[in-house]
Amino acid sequence: MTNLLPRAESSMTVLALQKKYHIPAERSILLREDRELPSSLDTTLVRQLTLDQLVSSHEKGNKDDHVIPPFHVYTRFHHDYLYSRYSQIVSYPQYCLAEEDIAQLVVHLIHQPDPFLFIVQKSEWFFDESFQSFLTTEEKKEIDTTLMIDLDAHPHLDILPRTNHRLLFWNRYERPTI
Repeated sequence: MTNLLPRAESSMTVLALQKKYHIPAERSILLREDRELPSSLDTTLVRQLTLDQLVSSHEKGNKDDHVIPPFHVYTRFHHDYLYSRYSQIVSYPQYCLAEEDIAQLVVHLIHQPDPFLFIVQKSEWFFDESFQSFLTTEEKKEIDTTLMIDLDAHPHLDILPRTNHRLLFWNRYERPTI
């Protein structure tokens, strides 16, 4: 699992990860949140899944099928960091159901014989309280995470999620990558 930064070096890093782990385009999935992707990203090299697709699949069904407890342990994190981007578009229970669908997709990918590259656009998805809250400890151990950090845009390294690998991008003194 990796994230995508809005800069050319990030897109090149996604390609490098595909090459390193021998992952073709059909096994590379981008969870797309933004309408505009970085122009440097060749969209033929990834399959795209939008949050709108997941949310709309729950709008068609019976809203009483699933009940999200109003005070489950991750409510504060979801509300403040993740759901806040969608609060004007979808109800909190629908958002949680879409997030659970993401977790089910990731679990499905984990159990495949060949590796997959799961790409997210926002670093918040790396926190344990995101869709990963639906995974077991063993399933979380199966995910190798590489977090790309743009130091020009997000210089605070103390509030980042735990990951297996970190790639730091910095344009100061013409050094695009650390």
